[in-house]
Amino acid sequence: MRPTNPYEQLYVKLQFERSGLFKLVRKLLRIKSAFYPCCSFHITPSFFFETVYYADKSDTVADFFAKEETVNEIIQSRSEVSKTNWGFFQLNLEDSLDEIPEVDLVIALNGGNVLKNAFEKAKKKGHVLTSSEFSGEGFIKSDARFGHLLNIGFQSGEYRTLKEERKQKKKGKAFTKDNVFRDTLEYSLYQKLH
Repeated sequence: MRPTNPYEQLYVKLQFERSGLFKLVRKLLRIKSAFYPCCSFHITPSFFFETVYYADKSDTVADFFAKEETVNEIIQSRSEVSKTNWGFFQLNLEDSLDEIPEVDLVIALNGGNVLKNAFEKAKKKGHVLTSSEFSGEGFIKSDARFGHLLNIGFQSGEYRTLKEERKQKKKGKAFTKDNVFRDTLEYSLYQKLH
């Protein structure tokens, strides 16, 4: 069957959803609300967390989220929580984020250095999930308000907490010859201490 929307084209078809990552985070932490800056069409977090605020500056992404019925159908068909609530904000992260409430989890997976502005949206004792590339992680590592909790990687077909220190760079291509995503990234969870 041919993908009918950008989420299916870019995430489902390429097996790039990372459902196991969000499922593990939900298992490890009591997360009710999340903020996903630079989200693109990646709505997978809504399958696992009750409230997710998405933000992206792209007009194409805004057009996707404007089709609320389609977004709701995708989320409701896959949701693992009893109720779901989401909102989309078309904005540049370098501008004011005042309209975004503080949340339990900031999902900082893609967006580079601009994500440093989003870390502020984690509640006190809230969390930030980063990836080993493109996540502005260097800023959070040097910010004394955040403490490193643990690392996550994809091993033996599932996401797991890593016992060893995170490697600087993992080798290997992210996509197979069949254009299927193979997650070679590593992720870190940080907690906002104050």
